[in-house]
Amino acid sequence: MSFPLNDLNTGQLLALANALAIGFSKDLTTDEIGLLGSLLTAVGDLLALIAQNQENLESSKSNWHYILTRTRDFQFKLYLYGAIKTTLSFAVFCYVKNQHYS
Repeated sequence: MSFPLNDLNTGQLLALANALAIGFSKDLTTDEIGLLGSLLTAVGDLLALIAQNQENLESSKSNWHYILTRTRDFQFKLYLYGAIKTTLSFAVFCYVKNQHYS
């Protein structure tokens, strides 16, 4: 069974993302939308990190192991940096929001 999103073209994926964003933000305050956006960004970054790590494991079987590993390690570090940065930004956002409403 294939992943359902694989069957969508780029336009359909964009329309789906747009519909989800509008649906998720309905009846939320600006702060709540910001918090949800930060959370979804963190989830997206972590999914990209997991995908990159799986790709690293799969590519280690090829003859180009050294070259791919060096390239993938650099990409992995970039994804890791992005995930850490997003997670820290999300934590700071939650902390500030908590202090603001306390």
